[in-house]
Amino acid sequence: MISEKSWTLSKSILVKIFEILKSSLGYYSENEVYGNLYILNEYCGVPIGTRIIGRLEHSPYLSHINSHKAISSSNSSTYKNNLSDTYVWLKRDEDSAKHMGWNNFKAIGAPWLYFLALKKSHGFDYLIPHSDRNIDELWIFANHSVDKFQGGITCELREFLIAVRQSKADTKLVALFYTDYFSLSKQDREEFSDLKIVTLLGSRLKSSSANAHLYTLFHLLSNVKCLTLDFPSTMMLYAMTLNCDIKWFKNASYEMVKKEAIEIGSYDLVEVLTAKELTKEFKSEFAEKELGRDSLKTPQELRTIFGWSESGMISRVAVARMLRCLLLAPFRYLNRER
Repeated sequence: MISEKSWTLSKSILVKIFEILKSSLGYYSENEVYGNLYILNEYCGVPIGTRIIGRLEHSPYLSHINSHKAISSSNSSTYKNNLSDTYVWLKRDEDSAKHMGWNNFKAIGAPWLYFLALKKSHGFDYLIPHSDRNIDELWIFANHSVDKFQGGITCELREFLIAVRQSKADTKLVALFYTDYFSLSKQDREEFSDLKIVTLLGSRLKSSSANAHLYTLFHLLSNVKCLTLDFPSTMMLYAMTLNCDIKWFKNASYEMVKKEAIEIGSYDLVEVLTAKELTKEFKSEFAEKELGRDSLKTPQELRTIFGWSESGMISRVAVARMLRCLLLAPFRYLNRER
């Protein structure tokens, strides 16, 4: 009889094999999260749905912004081997991977910046004056309190909602991660019925809401004067590019990140976390840097990196990458974390 420990290990290996196969064949599910793949397709002028052989980073862990910690941390959204070609946002993550001997990492910048580039190419002026915005405060409980649905909210989330209620802003909106949102019991909803509480995410992929995710965030944040949150999430960076003011709900998550930022010498992040007011120029510079502005590519450069032509994936390039990944896998990586 197989022991529970052996079965758990076997399942882990099977999952690893399955994910390697998917990324090798261009079907890695994370690539489609939030519609990122389709934005890159549109930017590059290739048919929508053209796949990538490899993996796209979809969200960085902002507090891990120094040296090799961003790659090696178990909390990071970057990946832990160089079997599949992996496309990260930041040059420092590419450099950190190379330092560890992983040569298949390539920095290309965040899909959000390509999305904004598409907006600009269509003549869309997205920096709406604060006086024309309809939402005074958007409150984001950024450091999710639960991993799965439960019958009632956590003490941390309750404190957050009470703080929203105490705010004197005329118009307020609360946005929760979907697990936190669906953890609200009937009693919780009745208790906080005076607050407008929504979830912005829903399904992360293979749905109309997922494909339109960045568009949804864009139109929401363009209408927000001030973003209040407890953790420096990617949403904060998006809001900064749209000149939203930033305020902090100073709970344990906030204090943890501030302490870490000070310890690793991330002075710009410390400034973001502690300044009473940030200039428009500082917000734009900080956000674009953390979104990988210096790694952005032209459409032709991205097509070359991904092995695309204007008509779609280049078959010989795709086959070569598939074979390389699949043939090397049994010898080098099945005993490592994916």
